[in-house]
Amino acid sequence: MQEYRTSSPAVWYPNDIAEAWRMKEMFAADGQYIAGGTLLRTWWESGTAVQPRHLISLNRIPGLSDITLHEQYLIIGSQTSLSEIRYNIAAALHAPLLVEACKVIAAPPVRNLATIGGNISSRVGDSLPALLAHHADLLWFNGSQTEAVPLEIWLAEAGTDTDAAALLTHIRIPLLDVRLESAEPDCVCEGECTCRGEAAASLGTRIKRLSAYDKVGRREIFTPSVVTTSVSGQVSDGGRLANIRIAAGGGQTPPSRLRNSEAVLEGRMLGDAGLLFALYEAVYTEFEPVGDVFAGAEYRRLTAAGLLSAAVWKSAKEMGWGEELTCC
Repeated sequence: MQEYRTSSPAVWYPNDIAEAWRMKEMFAADGQYIAGGTLLRTWWESGTAVQPRHLISLNRIPGLSDITLHEQYLIIGSQTSLSEIRYNIAAALHAPLLVEACKVIAAPPVRNLATIGGNISSRVGDSLPALLAHHADLLWFNGSQTEAVPLEIWLAEAGTDTDAAALLTHIRIPLLDVRLESAEPDCVCEGECTCRGEAAASLGTRIKRLSAYDKVGRREIFTPSVVTTSVSGQVSDGGRLANIRIAAGGGQTPPSRLRNSEAVLEGRMLGDAGLLFALYEAVYTEFEPVGDVFAGAEYRRLTAAGLLSAAVWKSAKEMGWGEELTCC
């Protein structure tokens, strides 16, 4: 462990996650984990947050900035930069919404420094709607073991009593091919099913994907978000929608899944004439954004409804199921 002192605060460089956790336990509220620090710096400079006495840098801990493929998951280290994710082939294949999000967060120099863990830890990062749509889990080290917590649950627990020293080590995203196995197989089995893997493989070539991430800001690029939305799902050859996930956030609105809006699409035919209007109304009713000096809650609500309806409309057109669809 090395300590480098500046006028304020002291910067510490632990060698592994266990040492980092012990330091956070020791410093308690006086200590702060840090990697890129791009968001924390803006908070300190604006007075939104108080600069702590001790910064615990995670930059030298091995294994926290890797992107690896496992049998069922894409594993992304929490200290992986947004730029690294953007240009990673495995991420593009298995987490395309996250890659799209990383293209539009801040400016290139910031993306080169900012980490996915920092974007998540803010609880309002623009990557979060994409990660919600990708069924992401967060892996936390609590001093003795690493625990997987679904992102949706972690976001919902904001403000509750949690382990302040817990360290986000990785983000775990199920591989897209694995999620196809949840679709109904093209075989009937008695007892143990031996053809499920083969059926799932065939589904992988037959099922198209509904996948869209959108961000709206006050200017075209290099801007904080007003609204961010994501939608993911599967479309069968017959045009039926399944496994729909819809999420929205933006600004200081903590992202969340819109389950009522998901229900509007789940099981419906992509070409149903009233589908887009029903989705628009559902999103407008369900989404509860936080207004600020940049944009009011009503504007954000209307924008989210429009973005998600337009995303489904575009997908339907591309797949040849949009002849009867009209967008709001």
